[in-house]
Amino acid sequence: MKQTIRTAAAFGTVFAISGLLLVSPAGAAVKAGQKCTKVGQVANGLICKQVGNKRTYQKQAAAPTTAAAATGSATPAPAAGIAAARGFDGRTIKVGYVGQVATSPAFPNSSLFAEGGAALTAGFNAYMSRVNDAGGIAGKYPVDVLFKDAFYDAAESVKKYTELKDDVVMIGQVYGTPGTQALRDALKRDNMIASPVSLDAEWATGDQFLPVGTTYQAHGINLVDYYIKEGGGAGKTLCSLSVAPNPYGVAVEEGFDYAAKKITFKNGGKFRFTTADATAQQLKDAKCDAVVTAISGEVHTSPLLTAGEKIGYFPTYLSSSPTFSSRRVTSANSKLYADQVIVAIDGAQWGDSTVPGMKDFLADMGKYAPQYIGAPNPAAIWGWAQAKTVAALLANAVKLGDLSPTGMNKALATLGKVPLEGIYPDWNYVAPAQRLAPTQIHLARADVSVKGSLQDIKTYNSAFAQEYRR
Repeated sequence: MKQTIRTAAAFGTVFAISGLLLVSPAGAAVKAGQKCTKVGQVANGLICKQVGNKRTYQKQAAAPTTAAAATGSATPAPAAGIAAARGFDGRTIKVGYVGQVATSPAFPNSSLFAEGGAALTAGFNAYMSRVNDAGGIAGKYPVDVLFKDAFYDAAESVKKYTELKDDVVMIGQVYGTPGTQALRDALKRDNMIASPVSLDAEWATGDQFLPVGTTYQAHGINLVDYYIKEGGGAGKTLCSLSVAPNPYGVAVEEGFDYAAKKITFKNGGKFRFTTADATAQQLKDAKCDAVVTAISGEVHTSPLLTAGEKIGYFPTYLSSSPTFSSRRVTSANSKLYADQVIVAIDGAQWGDSTVPGMKDFLADMGKYAPQYIGAPNPAAIWGWAQAKTVAALLANAVKLGDLSPTGMNKALATLGKVPLEGIYPDWNYVAPAQRLAPTQIHLARADVSVKGSLQDIKTYNSAFAQEYRR
């Protein structure tokens, strides 16, 4: 059984997510010597350790004077213990997680994004499990991640955040642009840092945010720039298709609109479809040669390709990363994907041995979420990179000797560059108002013969993406 993330609501429950088991130990009932399942799991001030062939809860070891930080570098531990703070009892660091791994009829959008959410969770869990197996942050403070499923719903995200906020030092993940926007004011009010699974440029300079990845706006700009200049799009009609009124779609369209101001292309975005229910026939009637898409690849892209084939319509789909799901590429539609879809992704190609960080990522996934080794989902790379960034922030707060809200914000403003070794774009975390988001993307085509079903075409970094400011 492999787990790090646990539910914060129903202690003692166990549930499965795409093969990843998430377990909530019965906190107050745990006693020293009691059997446990996952090395590094923390409950009731005790930690799960393995001695011989047995795993039991034991008292945590005395603090070392120095240890390896979560980033892998030696980090001096404070001479004295760190004062207890919100989400930190002096021994264990608790981190909140407002994600999505399940679907619910009560939340229609949950069906669109659960697949990616489960992969994100697996990647996040894998890295944090590695941290805990090494003793925790700075080799001293295990991380206890409290999971809440918000079903990709803004109101539910607020509800779940409210349940977590008094018990955690930060929110390690908020899944989705709608949920992140809904929490913006509450995070500021509570002086709480959160890391969004959203690439909206708004978070780049947000006081309470720990963003990762290239922005959706840069995705849209790079896709248009590449298509017009190198993808055969000169003189072609370029349209846009987004989930509406979803803020994710709005963010990509901001990039599309900016590119339309800078680059001359036919109709300049005149044909705009702002619903995920747009049909291939509608796109054909609008004479769209290419379509910039900000939709969910888990449910929308495959039907568009199949319907287009039936009516003899074969546009180029220029897709932001959430529009692609490797599990939707089948033997029946793989040629359509390969011929028609170009995807802008932040993460490296799954399994690319030339990427320095890939070895550690694959080792962690193989150990803690092996079900994704045989059936890769690129979203797991995002989750892993996000967890590494969160761990680096926690390590900096520990180094500064302060895990309070004030200390966490100081740690964020002084974190600097977190090296993700090519597996994801590097950010330089300075004072939020001075931060600049990375703008480079990978352009990839579907290829079922490679792990993750995406084959890199090239990296691309439009000058217009670099100059864009929201």
